[in-house]
Parts: sequence; C-alpha cells; structure tokens
Amino acid sequence: MTYDNSSVFITFVWHMHQPMYKDPRNEEYILPWVRLHAIKDYFDMAAWIEAIPQMRAVINIVPSLFVQLEDYSEGSAEDPYLIYSSKPVSELTIDEKLFLLKNFFTINKERKIDPSPRYNELWQKQSQAERQLEKALSVFTLQDYLDLQVLFNMAWCGSSLKKDDEVAALIDKDRNFTQEEKELLLAKQQELIGKIIPLYKHLQEQGQIEISVSPFYHPLLPLICDNYLATKAHQELQLPKHRFSYPYDAEEQIRLAVEYYSRLFGIEPRGMWPPEGGVSNKVLELGINHGIRWLATDEAILRKSLAEVTGAGREKKRHFAEEKLYVPHKFKNQGREISIFFRNQALSNIISFVYSSWDEEEAASDFYHRLVALKNSLKKTEERYIISIIMDGENAWEYFPQGGERFLLSLYQKIINRREFIPITFSEFLNLQDGGSQPYLTHIAPGSWIYGNFSTWIGEPAKNEAWDHLFEARKTFENWMAHLTPEEKQQKRKSIEKALNAIYIAEGSDWFWWLKKGEQPESEKLFSILFKLQLSEMYRALGMEVPLYLRVAYQIIP
Repeated sequence: MTYDNSSVFITFVWHMHQPMYKDPRNEEYILPWVRLHAIKDYFDMAAWIEAIPQMRAVINIVPSLFVQLEDYSEGSAEDPYLIYSSKPVSELTIDEKLFLLKNFFTINKERKIDPSPRYNELWQKQSQAERQLEKALSVFTLQDYLDLQVLFNMAWCGSSLKKDDEVAALIDKDRNFTQEEKELLLAKQQELIGKIIPLYKHLQEQGQIEISVSPFYHPLLPLICDNYLATKAHQELQLPKHRFSYPYDAEEQIRLAVEYYSRLFGIEPRGMWPPEGGVSNKVLELGINHGIRWLATDEAILRKSLAEVTGAGREKKRHFAEEKLYVPHKFKNQGREISIFFRNQALSNIISFVYSSWDEEEAASDFYHRLVALKNSLKKTEERYIISIIMDGENAWEYFPQGGERFLLSLYQKIINRREFIPITFSEFLNLQDGGSQPYLTHIAPGSWIYGNFSTWIGEPAKNEAWDHLFEARKTFENWMAHLTPEEKQQKRKSIEKALNAIYIAEGSDWFWWLKKGEQPESEKLFSILFKLQLSEMYRALGMEVPLYLRVAYQIIP
C-alpha cells in the first residue's frame, strides 16, 4: 500500500443484521426479512465490492442473522411468505389468498411495483376494490394470484439475481407465469442464499473485506450490563421498576459470537460493531477480554467523552477539534488495549436517508465532493486520518432507483480512480499504526448511535414494561438454578441451555426498538409477539407455568 502524509483513509462499514424470527414453539420463521434481504442485499453488497478489486470495506455480521441464512440455504427454514409463495394457487385457502393480498403489495411502489406493468395492474385492481380484501377476493383470478406470487418475489431480487438469464427472462415476460417458472425463481433464490457465506469468506481471505462481528443476538450491551446506566446518558429518562444488571449475559453473547465466527470463517474476529453502537467502559472491557482489537461507535460518543464536567455535575462544552473524530482512540484495561473508531454522522446519514431520491450518479458525485471538502478542512499534521462511514447495509437500498448498485459502484470507482482517499479496513489501518501513537480515553461516555443515548430502547412505558418482563424471567431462571445441585444441573443441562438461549434472544435490541403503546401496524406487533414468545419459552423450558401477561397479550400462546 502506497500513501503519503496527504492521504486520507476511508472505511465503509456495512452492518448486516436481523433478529431471530424463529417461533420457538414450532421452529418456523414468523417474518421473512432474512430471506428477502439475502436475495437483494447480503449477496449484492459483497459482490459490488468484489467487482472493484482495489476496493476495501468492512462488513459487520450478527450471528443471529447468519444462523438463519444457513437454515434458508439448507432448505430447513420456512416463513409464511415463502410457504404461500410456493403453494400452487389452486390449493390456496381463502385465508392464504387474503394473506397474499394483504402482504404482497407492501413494498416500495415507485421502485418495485411501477417498473412492472403487470404488478402495477394488480396493484390497481386491488386499489379499485377499495383495499377491502374480501372484495378483492371476488375479482382476483387464479392467474392473478400466481402472477402476484412471482412478481413479489421477483421484486425482492437484487441485481445479481436479475442478471441470471432465466430470471431475466421471467422479468421480461412479466405476466402469465406458470407454477414451474415460480418454482424455478424460488430455487434460484435459495441457490443464491447458499453463496453468501462462501463469498464473504473468500473476500476476507483475499483481503478485500474485513468481517467484524456483533454479539450473538444483537443485545444492547451497556443496558444488559446495567439498564439503569441509561440515565448517565439521559438524566430525565424514566427507568423501569426493576434494575436489569447481568454483565455475565453480555459477556456470553460476545463469547458465543466469537465462537460462531471462528467456526464459520476459520479465524477469530478482530473487530466489533457493538449493537446500536452502544458502548460503556464495561463494554470496552468485555471486548478486550475476548480478543477484540477494535470497536466502532458514533461520533457523539467521542464528543461526550471529551466534554468537561463541572462541580455542579453539568457538562461544560469546550472547543472540540474536529480532527479528533478521524483518529482512533485507545482504551486500556489491566494492561490490554482496544482501539475505537468513530462514525461520521452526516456522511453516514445522507446515504441512509437522503440520496434515495437522487439520481444515483449525481448522489455519488455529491458524496465524493463532501469527502473532498472534509479532507480539505482537516489540519495538515503527521496524523493519519481515517473517515468512518458506518450504516445499515440493507434497508436503504430498496428506495434507490437502481437498488444502490449504480450509486455504490460509481462511488467506489471515484475513490479508486482519483486517489485522494485510500479505502482500507480498520485492522489494516491499525497495522499501519504499529509503532505510532493514538490518543487515550480514560473513560467513554455511555451511549448509542442515536442521540448519543439509549432513549430509543428504554424510558417509554411499553419499553420499560418489557425490561421488567425480561428481568422477571431472568430472575426466575436465576432463582431456579440456585436450588439445583450440581448433579441436577447436569441432568437438566438441555433444559437449562434452552431456557438461557431464550433469554439471550429476548435480550436483543430490536424488540425494545419497536415496542410502543397505542395502535401499531401488525408488522410491529409481531416484534412484541416474538419477544413474548421467547420469554414464554424460558418458562416452558423449565417446566414452569407461563405468566398470564405473556400468554394473553395477543392470544397467541395457548
């Protein structure tokens, strides 16, 4: 790698994440997002990096996602969307037809429905029924349902699948599909899902990407260690009744992730994106304990960490040198160190939330000019600067005109061709830093990538209630274990593992993200249901009665 003191390094971190959607009662998946994002995002995002050999990036994975990818690739996973897509239309029940009418139009209309004349025609047909699904039943033919099955699944296909000759032929055909053609499409999708993990492994071995990891079920680590820590980042926050404080669980989620990653990729991970960018001193210590060399979080955390605190306990803002954001900082614990990189908010967010309405080539040019302006604003020193773009690797692209392909390939090519920036992985950057100096942090302000605090996951009545339910389940497990002899623990080992795994799944950040009081779309309610199902599974695994508040909430558990 050649560079000089004027070079500025840049790292893109694409965070790939889904929670565990499996219903513990029957092992079926309740929601389809792992499968649908797999055929659109998880493969393509890596393939676009591979397409430009000089490009480097970090892809962060969450084991709970990759376990589900393995299930789908092996054909052992089914979700309602896949089940009702596969079924011959002549065998569909009324309820299954209603499911298709209700769910197979819930996709970005401008980007996914309008490009297909037939899909748009079916959308209009449903609209003319005034969205009354029972009324739509009377006007949709069997061929309509078959075309809808195919078109919905085709709309989720990413560019790699669309370039397949047989899939491209189906896109051109657009209507009057056969059962055999539908089966071909679904088989192509499963085949592509099976290529995702091998592609990631290959690109890491080639040095094009670094794969980092998040704790197994994506828990918000600082709050798992101590959810009352939330008031350190947001003093006015209303706390749950019970203090959830299980640093053992946080450490186990990291340990399990490192173990899974090592099995999958043959090496141990060097980096970690803590879920939601959530950090605290304890989280950094746990990362160090498990061999994590670097960790990334949001720029708001560095700003708060470097703020002065007056005797009155209020933060006194001092001048903040922006250059600090582009230099990794070190945190030391018991003689061992971990490096921390900080996400540029503005650049990350403009990709996530703004550029989807732009022409993709114009968006790439605008982003590059913003990078140049940032580079020119940095003081000329001996420091090696690194700009960190860290964002969700899947959800934004559905809204881009070409699914993000044209934007990212154009941007990657500009970075490679113009040579003002050097794409690099975080571990490569740290290797360059050997023998160099990094500023130290004696403490890190607890917080996340949203507002620099935890208010997205705690503080509202519905979220606090969920924390209390989690506490009650975890405490019940703890008390149950305390009464077992070593011999009984060995005899009940499988039940113990099953109960503890259900708790770990319930600790995932997603459930708390979506929980809120009042009316919710059914898709959001399903997150609450999944959370309650996991807590119920803990009680069932121990042979205990499921609390009433878990059984009757949605009348889903008998």
